[in-house]
Amino acid sequence: LTSSQEQIENQSFENTGNRSLLVSCVTKRPVRVLRGADRDNHFAPLSGYRYDGLYIVDSAAMKKGMAGYGMCFFELTVSHHSIPTYVC
Repeated sequence: LTSSQEQIENQSFENTGNRSLLVSCVTKRPVRVLRGADRDNHFAPLSGYRYDGLYIVDSAAMKKGMAGYGMCFFELTVSHHSIPTYVC
């Protein structure tokens, strides 16, 4: 969801993206993180897309979101095998 979309139901770990992150949490295999431009996110580039490197999924949890629906939350930390970032 983007900040302009309203959540209308619980998220699920059965969703392909969430399931992949959950598997990575269990196996500790790194995931590649790409970020797109977003003025409201201080982690995002100002324009285009940026490869931010490899991250390890440390934890996964289902928590209640602001709208009251379940949301999948993941905690990631940068992998020591990660390379410097660049903007495309």
